[in-house]
Parts: sequence; C-alpha cells; structure tokens
Amino acid sequence: MKTLVVYHEPGVRGSERILEKLLALLDSLGLKARLSPLKESIVNRCWNFERIYLLMFGRGGHWLELRDACNTEPRILPPLLVAEGVASVTRPGSSIVLVYRRARRNNVMYTRDIMNIVNALRALGRRALPLEASRALRLGPYRADYVVPLALLPGSLAEHAARIARVLNAEPLPPFAVYAIEHIAAWIASEAIQS
Repeated sequence: MKTLVVYHEPGVRGSERILEKLLALLDSLGLKARLSPLKESIVNRCWNFERIYLLMFGRGGHWLELRDACNTEPRILPPLLVAEGVASVTRPGSSIVLVYRRARRNNVMYTRDIMNIVNALRALGRRALPLEASRALRLGPYRADYVVPLALLPGSLAEHAARIARVLNAEPLPPFAVYAIEHIAAWIASEAIQS
C-alpha cells in the first residue's frame, strides 16, 4: 500500500527540501511514499491514497480539510513521537516552552492533541508549558531552558519562538523536522509494517 505524506506549505520557500531525507529513509526501508503539500493534496483528493500522514501536531482545521477532501482520517504526528523527539535534544529536568498556533477550527480536539504532547514531555522528565503564539510575549516573569516551536519546517512560528527564547534567555530549538526526521521515518515505517 503506497503512502502519502502531507505537509503544510513552509513559510520559508525551499525548506521543504528537509523532507527529502524522510523519503530517502523510507525508501531505504522499502517503503514507497509520495510527499505532497497540503493544498495540492486537498485539490487532488489525496489521489485516492489509503494511508495518509499529515505532518502536523494537532487535528485542527487543516486536518479537517484533508479528512473531508480525502474521505479518510489522516494520521498526525503522535504526541509521544513529538515528545521523544524534543526529549532527544533537551536535558532531563529542563523547562520547555512549547509555542503553537491556535486552531481556528476543531480547536477542542487540537488543544487536546497539544496537551497530550505536553503530558508526554512531562512523563519523559521535562517541565513543559504550552504557550499560544499570540500570547507568548505577554508571558510575564518566567524562566525556561528551551523554547520549542511546534512547527515542522522553518517559517514565522519558528521565528516567533526564537524571539520568545531571546526574551526568556532560553535556547531556541529549530523546527521539528530539523532534528527529528528519523523519528518521523521510524513512526511511518513501523505503522506500515503493522498494516
């Protein structure tokens, strides 16, 4: 069964090339996958793929659009996968601010997904605080070791998170795909084996 991997168009043109490594890793495992931006996938109704992975952190409005266009529920990045990726580049016991954008649609489910990431990080020994991007600079007195954008690729959210990191005197982490592409490949490959 062929796999469709969908990503939100990046804010920095050309940064989707980071995802080419994902395709190469999957190919080395014998898994054929097609990589497609979100809008293209919606317009083409996912080309009738049955296995669809949406490389996003929550089931917000984009997830709904893809689900409705393709008539199937796309899988999103699992909270434990995200937490393990973040934990792999942060110190145990460290405090982490997770910067995310609020979903305009399906916000209850989306917020639940974000909180599942927070709880998974806490279970992995990190002190995690979720922070909606528009409220981030009104944080008040807070100390953090890391600021993590819940963004797959470079763009405005990652830039905003870097500004917050400067205010908090914290280390900014890059977008998730920069340091966790192997985690994403392992997840997709393990699901393909189970199917």
